[in-house]
Amino acid sequence: ANADGRNVLQFAVRSRIKFFLRPDGLAGQPEQAPSQLTWKLVSEGGEQALEVHNPSGYHISFSKIALAVEGKEFPSDAPPMLTPGSTARYVLKGLNHPPPAAASVHFSAVDDFGTAQQHTARLASPGS
Repeated sequence: ANADGRNVLQFAVRSRIKFFLRPDGLAGQPEQAPSQLTWKLVSEGGEQALEVHNPSGYHISFSKIALAVEGKEFPSDAPPMLTPGSTARYVLKGLNHPPPAAASVHFSAVDDFGTAQQHTARLASPGS
C-alpha cells in the first residue's frame, strides 16, 4: 500500500538496445558475416573449447554455440558478441576429451532484425 492507503502495483523494465553505425565502404554484407567465421576445437585447461575467429568487419551477436557429435550437442556459454577481427574461446560443457567422430558447430547469430538465425559450420583441420 502507498502513503494514502491505496494498493499499488509497479513494474520496472530494463532493456538494452544495441546501436551500430556502420561506416560507408565496409566490405561484405552483415548477413554474410556468420558464414565467414572459422572454428577450431582446442584443449583449454583439460577441457575442450571452441575457438572462433571473426575475419569480417561486422560484430556478430550469438544466442547459442554448441558442438554436435553423433546427434548429441555439447553447448557452451554463448558470448554476447564477437567483435570484428577478434578470436575467442568458449569451453564446451560435458566434453572432456576430443570427440572420436566427425563434429560440426551449431550456432545461432542474431541478425539486424533481432531474429536468431541458425547456422552449421565445419571445424578447421587441427593444423590450420
